[in-house]
Parts: sequence; structure tokens; C-alpha cells
Amino acid sequence: VTASCAGNLFRGAHRLLASGPWAAAASPSALGAPFLDAEVSSMRFVELADWAQGEDGRRAARMLELASTALEHRLLLKSGEVEREDFAAAFRDSMGYVLAIPLLQAPLPLAEASLRALSALARGAPGSLGRILDLGGLRPLLGAPGPEPSPGPSHVDEVLAASPAARRYAARLLSRCAQTRDVQDLIESIGQAAVRALV
Repeated sequence: VTASCAGNLFRGAHRLLASGPWAAAASPSALGAPFLDAEVSSMRFVELADWAQGEDGRRAARMLELASTALEHRLLLKSGEVEREDFAAAFRDSMGYVLAIPLLQAPLPLAEASLRALSALARGAPGSLGRILDLGGLRPLLGAPGPEPSPGPSHVDEVLAASPAARRYAARLLSRCAQTRDVQDLIESIGQAAVRALV
């Protein structure tokens, strides 16, 4: 899979979400998992539990799975520096952060692929960690679902309980971020919920 192909898979999943649950949402404050709409720079809440089980949801999850697998392979297992940069850029340019970070709170197939992509980026693409932190990518994993100030429902606990792979990706992501000042401040601000999530 090439970098442009992986980027197109991320874009395809984004379009399925944009034409499905985003378009069907009655208003930006409808309940559900949060999504950052890159066009208007605002968070949207749409219900994904039913949509993820439908045909478009399964297709979006499969696209994310394929793209995140390619991303992980190219960033962590292949040795070409140029190729790594191409894949990290493809993720960024295809609105991958905007897609993956909010999907951390989505049902299992969507959340697991998002965790895999973000974990690979944190480990294999040196400038991505700051972006993940800036967009609130660790809050749901630390027991503080986003977005602030009115978080939507989160499936994080269910996903981590049901999927050993999701737990592995979450642990890898958290291990890369644990020593940063931003994460230490975040843990301090959310207190006990963060400690319970880590244990």
C-alpha cells in the first residue's frame, strides 16, 4: 500500500462518516461520539453505536483498519525515512488526526483502528505526538472523554475491556506520552479518573 493509497482510505472513511452520521445529525449538539469537523472547526456529537454495525460503518472500519495497518507497517517496520515521512504526511493531509482522535470514543472496530494509527504515529513519526496531545487525543484514554466542556458518551471502557489489541495500542500510545509535561498536567487536572484508567 502506498502513502497516497493509505491517505485515500482515511479520506474514504471520513467521507462515509460525513455523509452518514454527520449529515443525519439533527444538530451539532446531538448526542454520540465526538467528531471534529475540519470544515467548520467545531466538535460534533453523533451516535455511532448503530451506524458502526451497519454497512457503511463496517466499510469505514475496514478502511481505517487497512490504512492504520499500512501506517503502522511503514512507520515502524520499514526502514526508509522518506517513506515514513510520506506516510505521516498522508495521514495528516487526509485529516487523519481529525478522524482518529474523536474515534477513540467510538465503538470497537472504529476505535481499535484509530488507536493503532495514533500509536504508530506516536512511535514512528517524531512531530506527531504534539499534535495528538494538542487535539486531546489522550483524554478519553485517561478517563476524561472529550470534548470539553460537555463530553459525549464514550465506548473507551468497553473497547479496552473487549480488545487485547486496543489495550496494546493504548499502552503504546500512553507510554510515548507519559513523560511529557502536557500529560502530567492533564493527569493532575483530571485526578482520580486518570489514575483509575491507568490502573
